[in-house]
Amino acid sequence: STTIWQRKAHVQLLQETLVQPGAAGKYIQEAKEHGKSLLLGPLDPEQSKAAAGVGMVAVQGLRPYKLPSPTADIRGAESTGRCAIYCMDLVGKTLVVAVIYGWTGGTKGSPAAARTDDIIAIVQSQMQQLEPGPKLIAADLNGATDVFPTLREMLAKHEWFDVGNAEDKCRGQAGQPTCHTNQDARET
Repeated sequence: STTIWQRKAHVQLLQETLVQPGAAGKYIQEAKEHGKSLLLGPLDPEQSKAAAGVGMVAVQGLRPYKLPSPTADIRGAESTGRCAIYCMDLVGKTLVVAVIYGWTGGTKGSPAAARTDDIIAIVQSQMQQLEPGPKLIAADLNGATDVFPTLREMLAKHEWFDVGNAEDKCRGQAGQPTCHTNQDARET
């Protein structure tokens, strides 16, 4: 957590927080002590050890908050520990931010890719029901863009833009893999 508190970014979107429910208060307090606010979602209840969990850190003054009146589908997606939608009011507009952490092993036709694509579809549906305004999806999908049909369609037909694959936005380093956490893990 020390690295997160020291970063100068106004907003940080977190995938795989691994914060146990009983420890959340400690980290929320630490955030306050460092002039930041922290929102955390639950962990993945399907795992026997701490896994997944998404969150958002913002400098105090931005005041992020959970999406008001989420659909039942979003509540279900959030209960997986792999998705949350947060909001921030900025200069007369509400910025809506979905944070997604996909299931490991997102290859074409895999159950992991299908489950992650379901989350993307639920987020897309929820965002379509909201007022017009800026929307962002920050994701570690654990798979290449082309294995998620909903994401491919969003990029091709619905005016979404993939910043991570834009050469001009990534200083010539587009399409970089996620972190390589250990020798047995595969980058995606």
